[in-house]
Amino acid sequence: MLGVIGAVEGYSYAGQSKYAPIAVMLIATLCATAWAAQSALNLARGEREHLSITKGGTLRFLAVIGATIIFVLAMTYVGFFTSVAMMVPGLAYLLGYRNWVGLLIGTASFILVLYLVFRTLLSVPLPNEVIFKLFEMGT
Repeated sequence: MLGVIGAVEGYSYAGQSKYAPIAVMLIATLCATAWAAQSALNLARGEREHLSITKGGTLRFLAVIGATIIFVLAMTYVGFFTSVAMMVPGLAYLLGYRNWVGLLIGTASFILVLYLVFRTLLSVPLPNEVIFKLFEMGT
């Protein structure tokens, strides 16, 4: 339902900036519908999976929630891309990923894709980057 609402909202965007949100929302809606149908079929057949909640899983879940809250708050103060540059490797590390080369390449790639989508494709204004202000003050 939220995917359909998001797609309808995307139609109100100007020019080509509406295509990406519409596509993402419709794909998400299709995936959610397929997942719901699969779950309904499994329940109808009497097939049920046991759900086990572990301490480690709960801590990882809380880490994701905490990182998301910090990310949203930090975005206002340090900027969108700087927040992403801190959150992606930080959250990956908290979740157990330890390959630093992979973290750096993944983070840089993710920031590049975000830049291309938000600034180039959608022309969305994002919060100012504090790091750029610091460089301007020194000159």
